[in-house]
Amino acid sequence: MPTDGLPPSVFFGSPGFAVPSLMAVMRVSDVRLVVTQPDRRAGRGRRLTSTPVKETALRAGIEVVEPRSPKDQTFVERLEKAGAAFFFVTAYGNILPAEVLRIPPMGSINLHASLLPRHRGAAPVQRAIIEGDRVTGLTLMRMDEGMDTGPVIARTEVDIADTDTAQDLFCKLESASGPFIERELVKYLRGELEPVEQDHAAATMAPRLSKQDGDIDWSRPAIEIANLVRGLTPWPGARSWIEGQPMCIRGARLPLPGEEPPPEDAPGTLFSADGSMRVRCGRGWLVITRIQAPGRRELDAAQFLRGCDPGPRCVFGKPG
Repeated sequence: MPTDGLPPSVFFGSPGFAVPSLMAVMRVSDVRLVVTQPDRRAGRGRRLTSTPVKETALRAGIEVVEPRSPKDQTFVERLEKAGAAFFFVTAYGNILPAEVLRIPPMGSINLHASLLPRHRGAAPVQRAIIEGDRVTGLTLMRMDEGMDTGPVIARTEVDIADTDTAQDLFCKLESASGPFIERELVKYLRGELEPVEQDHAAATMAPRLSKQDGDIDWSRPAIEIANLVRGLTPWPGARSWIEGQPMCIRGARLPLPGEEPPPEDAPGTLFSADGSMRVRCGRGWLVITRIQAPGRRELDAAQFLRGCDPGPRCVFGKPG
């Protein structure tokens, strides 16, 4: 691709979600260097695997560096020698120190997968679903030393459907990211967009997820549990226990109009009949559509009940 006249840049990113960002930045700037996470062993064979961003950059003939730490002085010197007008960051996986952020004269720009200042942090896509948001989006932000606290360059909205899982929403945002970056980054580089300070009083946080975030509290309303299941699919998964065995709830929905409710019982009581799994919640009830037992493949409710019917009135609980 001809790069004459395009401003030089360095791109930071790692997963597949960041690949459309890299492609967009390549169309509007001379990407002189790509920074990504080091190769890691993955899969059953534990093969050494490169990040999707690294593979994309190498195919495009761009030099790739994989520092163990962005604070490494040799790495910082390499960034200085790149002569970039700006840095662009999407899902890199490390926090960049102030020393790095100060290098490019036009600043360091980040693509964040929420409408900042809502959902600052590592898990904005999942948290948007868990908290019942109907709209999320993408934000271009000029980075500062805080956690997603820098001034906003541009935003674009993406709707969240009632059935969207975190994986579905990642795909929507990924598809929207390339055109959004290409359109708005050009304006910023031309001086047509002035970054605007965030409303810090309106900020909410989206901290990194752990497996414990998936533990279901059946005393909560059914809608909140349904959102939790969608927001934690595919990882880490929402879970509950039957007779000491953890069950991963891979799919759940609210009841349909006219659907017969389970008997009135304590929250967590499972009523199974005719291939259906219905659970009492603190308010309302939930239909489990897909479930996975330890060491087994994911099954729909009817398949699960044919092989492992826990009984008509068992209770989901906690380990132990």
